[in-house]
Amino acid sequence: MPLPEVYITFSQLASSAFKRSERGILAILLKDAAGQAGVYTLTDATQIPSGLSTANKTYLQQAFVGGENAPLKLLVRVGNSATESDWSASLAWAETVKFDYLVAPTAVSGDLATINTWVTTQRTNNKLIRYVSANNAADKEYIYNFTTASITMNDSTTPSTASFCARMAGLIAGTPLSQSITYVPLLDVKSVESLTKTQMNTRIDNGEIILFHDGEKVKVARGMTSLKTLTPTKGSKFQKVKIVETLDLIANDIRKNIEDNYIGKVPNGYENKLQLVVAIGSYLQGLETEQLLAPDKNTVEIDLLAQKTYLTSQGIDTSTMTDQEIKEAETGDQIFIKMAITVLDAMETFNLAVSI
Repeated sequence: MPLPEVYITFSQLASSAFKRSERGILAILLKDAAGQAGVYTLTDATQIPSGLSTANKTYLQQAFVGGENAPLKLLVRVGNSATESDWSASLAWAETVKFDYLVAPTAVSGDLATINTWVTTQRTNNKLIRYVSANNAADKEYIYNFTTASITMNDSTTPSTASFCARMAGLIAGTPLSQSITYVPLLDVKSVESLTKTQMNTRIDNGEIILFHDGEKVKVARGMTSLKTLTPTKGSKFQKVKIVETLDLIANDIRKNIEDNYIGKVPNGYENKLQLVVAIGSYLQGLETEQLLAPDKNTVEIDLLAQKTYLTSQGIDTSTMTDQEIKEAETGDQIFIKMAITVLDAMETFNLAVSI
């Protein structure tokens, strides 16, 4: 018999939960000389180990720049560059720690498929991380594809697209969920590659996060995920970083609270199921107040159809049962709850009709 699990399925409308989680933890995978190999937990830039290479220190410093806020913390694994030819040891470590964003600033194109697969496996196992990487057209809502080239910083250094991903991950982590990263300025960047509006639109439609210079400053064009292939259960909303960030936070909240407060602790009776429904509903209302969810468009209830299907699978004839009887029927250790939410996006596209 498998371990009890909390199954949360998102479609174009999604689910929600009780209590806000921490967010903004970056796992950064680096390689350095043998003497610097190890694991570090950093909460501000002053804690960056002085013995790291100049490049590695720069990645960590840029990650801490953040957005409106700095990231909560950086979990850093430094592998021995002389003995670790790939990222397998670092990924094995990452599987054991809690974080929100994965970054490997020196990963090359040949590493992407392996890391993409690893990230997908983690999410299948309910570790809802996002991977910020360069030139990685993964076609996944949880992989963010940064592609801007010819970056020049104010100090005249010229980071590569891949190495700048630590800066972008920090920016995303430090942006409140009530906002998007669209048009967020990067005041530490002097210039980037020059693109026409048509070129920028093509790149955005291709699921790329790009930077552009608006004539005064460099800023993010639009907060897009790498998802391009849309389905009935993953539509255009999953192409927006803000939406995915909100959905992942909500999913983590509901899972953590059910695991901590319900699994194995509460008898599976009808009244207790209703208490769970009420608890989730109050959380939905809280997210409405925080303007993460649209008001009065979010519901949670016992999933009548799923419960009926389960009872039938147990050999119970439901043909003469009322809906209420089906809801109140015993379901062993199984819980069936149906939720629907509407996540609020940020203002990004303005259509103004002017009459004179």
